[in-house]
Amino acid sequence: MLDMNPVTPRAQPGQPIDSKSAQEGPQSLPFPTIQLFSEDQTINELAMAFLAGFFKLYDENRDGLADIYDQGALFSLMVDTTNPTSEFARTNADSQKRVDFTTYIRISRNLTRVKSHQKRIHALVVGKAAVVQAIAQLPATYHPVQDAQRFSFDAWRIDVDGALQGVAAVAVHGEFTEQQSRNVISFDRTFMLVPAPPGSSAAAVGSPCVITNDQLTIRRYNGFHSWLPMPAETQAAAPGPSPALNLTPEQQEMARVLQEQTGMNAEWTLKCLESYSWNFHQAMSEFPQVRGTLPPEAFQ
Repeated sequence: MLDMNPVTPRAQPGQPIDSKSAQEGPQSLPFPTIQLFSEDQTINELAMAFLAGFFKLYDENRDGLADIYDQGALFSLMVDTTNPTSEFARTNADSQKRVDFTTYIRISRNLTRVKSHQKRIHALVVGKAAVVQAIAQLPATYHPVQDAQRFSFDAWRIDVDGALQGVAAVAVHGEFTEQQSRNVISFDRTFMLVPAPPGSSAAAVGSPCVITNDQLTIRRYNGFHSWLPMPAETQAAAPGPSPALNLTPEQQEMARVLQEQTGMNAEWTLKCLESYSWNFHQAMSEFPQVRGTLPPEAFQ
């Protein structure tokens, strides 16, 4: 919905996928599926540091979130109650489990369901104290951030006229488990961030950023396979490390994606993957920490 004008989708949410389309199987994509996108290495490192700190506070100390929200921060929550229709969801127990979203719906700002203009305004949480209070009322959670493949994020800079500080957008997709009910829930969360001022409470707790806008969308569990690299045969040919006789097609695909994401040359890409026993997600998540230790020739 843009400017209050609804856009009719080609397939309505909750409707089953057309059987003919489902039978056609994976489609060939013009570009490779990648788990992460960052405008550059600097914004990538900033996003990873911010997200690690944010989810730790969100799961363990929500009162501490007051340190990293801006005084005039905005927060909104959208609940999507439609049934997931992916092939994964049809057979996954967590996807099929009935979830009680009542606590979330109380402050949901789903514009396709909340028609009252007054309710839409009321559902937008404004100000640091109100944001932290609203989040504190939501069920306690656990985000499995140690399993990198379960999360995907995009991060980029935004030019804002008149802004005194740089603005970054971080959109993260993943899952969390409600501690009491053990429900597993998929989510999308988009943050607008500005650098933490020196001497601020955010800087004091080690956060590189302050949150000015936080938009959270939740839905029944739908897995994480949509952002994992697809088998090489379903993607259009793209440049990457030269195939080696002792590499499987899956390893060649991992090497190609890692080289594309990190900027390392083919030799060092393979060294990196071998050092992590070909655990692609561990190599990708820990690359920002080891990047500074690599020699210049790793990127030539």
